[in-house]
Amino acid sequence: GIVLNNDIDVIQRLFRFVWVEGKVPQDESAFASLLAEYSVEKDTLQSDSVKSTLLANGQQALANGVFGVPTVERDQQLYWGYEATDMALAFAPGQIHSQSSEAGASLQQLMDEARNLPQGQGRKR
Repeated sequence: GIVLNNDIDVIQRLFRFVWVEGKVPQDESAFASLLAEYSVEKDTLQSDSVKSTLLANGQQALANGVFGVPTVERDQQLYWGYEATDMALAFAPGQIHSQSSEAGASLQQLMDEARNLPQGQGRKR
C-alpha cells in the first residue's frame, strides 16, 4: 500500500489477495502476479523509503494504541477487529450514517461492501 500511496482500492485488493483468495506474499508466483497488476517491482518494496515509512506508521499505530486490523477511531475511541465495526458505526450515528455527509456515505458504503464479502478461503499450510 505504501508504494501506491495507500490508495483505498489497493488496500482492498491486498486484503482480497489474503483473506478472500487465501494467498500470501511468500507464494512468489501469486505475489509476482499481484505486483504486476500495479506495475510495481519487487525491489521497490525493499527500498529504504518504504521501510522507514512502514516503521514510522507502525510506531505511530502503537503509540495511538492500535491493537488489531481493522482499527477505526471515533472521537479518540479505538474500535478494532471486524466484530467491533457495528459498535464503531453506532458510536456516532449522526456523523457516520448521515446520507448528507459525503464522508459518512462513503464509509457506510465501504462497511456495506465489507459485510457482503464472500467467505474467505483458508490459507494452505
